[in-house]
Amino acid sequence: MIFSEAELIKDLIFDKKIISMIEDYIQNPGEKTRDDLIVELFPKYLVLKKYKVSQFHLMLPNGASLIRFNDVNKFGDIVNEMAKAANYIKFKKEPFSGFILTKEGLKFVNIFPLYKEGIHLANIEIAFNYRDFLMHVFNRHYIAFLIDKKFLPNSKMPLCKLNPNYVIDGDVCKYFNKVHVKVDFNKHINILGNYIVFSYPIYSFNKKIGYFIKIIPISSIKEIKDISLSYTNSVILIAVIYFIILFFLILYYRFVVVKRVADLDKLTQIYNRRGCEKFLKSYKDYSIILIDIDHFKQINDTYGHDIGDKILQEFGKLLKSSVRANDIVCRWGGEEFLIILPHTSYENAAEVAEKIRKKVEETKIFGNIQITISLGVSQFNGNFEKTFKEADEKLYIAKKTGRNKVIF
Repeated sequence: MIFSEAELIKDLIFDKKIISMIEDYIQNPGEKTRDDLIVELFPKYLVLKKYKVSQFHLMLPNGASLIRFNDVNKFGDIVNEMAKAANYIKFKKEPFSGFILTKEGLKFVNIFPLYKEGIHLANIEIAFNYRDFLMHVFNRHYIAFLIDKKFLPNSKMPLCKLNPNYVIDGDVCKYFNKVHVKVDFNKHINILGNYIVFSYPIYSFNKKIGYFIKIIPISSIKEIKDISLSYTNSVILIAVIYFIILFFLILYYRFVVVKRVADLDKLTQIYNRRGCEKFLKSYKDYSIILIDIDHFKQINDTYGHDIGDKILQEFGKLLKSSVRANDIVCRWGGEEFLIILPHTSYENAAEVAEKIRKKVEETKIFGNIQITISLGVSQFNGNFEKTFKEADEKLYIAKKTGRNKVIF
């Protein structure tokens, strides 16, 4: 199940009614409000279970279990891996998707934050046993997962005959009883007797934990039968094709990463002007808040540019934590920041701006340094340049009339 499919499941199940029920539980935690959620969601879990969803899980924002639908009587605990994912969501303001290791084995999880009016209510986990899922795609006898045994020191899983540094989840060893070499899976392709072993690294929280391997009997490859090449040349051809595909996948990955990096401000790691403008093209209903840090030149002169940079970084994080997940925060230039609030009225945007102003005023940035900000608010009027100019003019008024205020 890829991320987009899990997201679709989340969107279909967690409608306004369910979100309101979760909100009721947050406000009035108790057995009844929790039981109401179980009654409403459990039938949906039974349907998902038919499609190999192994875990349907509702958690609090800190990762504490609220409802495990595979064991509804167990709740309130925090699993280390879930806490890591919850921490990732808290700071990144985005879903987590990737492999995690649990006592039950390797799983691929998708964890989505659930918000209502900017408040983080809960996290939703939609996970499945990746091996079970892939067995529907590949012949069940020809796939396996290899996990570095240092990550599962007490595991009862058998050691891999091809490399004893790994434990194995799968039934492929029977093909290699006569193999007495230590296979290097970093090669991605290994030819062992009458089989080709393809290996793909698996990562969990950016740490390589093992490999997914796929075994292909050479005799089953139609292309070898169809082309009049020697056995050796055929294997070489397959390997070359594989590496060409891998090469283009790497190029594509680098293109995506470079493109994403180009949209981010190098210092604060929030969107830069270019990244921000891409969102503006797709929005037709939004308000904007233009923000300027008061007397920032004096801060640089007093504390130095290194501290000034640290303040900009911390300020960027503070802004992101002060708005909804779908709001766009960017560094427009220097000490000037822009927030785009999709589907937000002028009045609500002004309320958000005042809340941010007050939060900054009450927060010590980078140690004991106190800063204030001036803000200008405007609503999209069909032309972004005019909308921005209006916010800029209001920001100018805020700065000229004493700073540390919102003009709208």
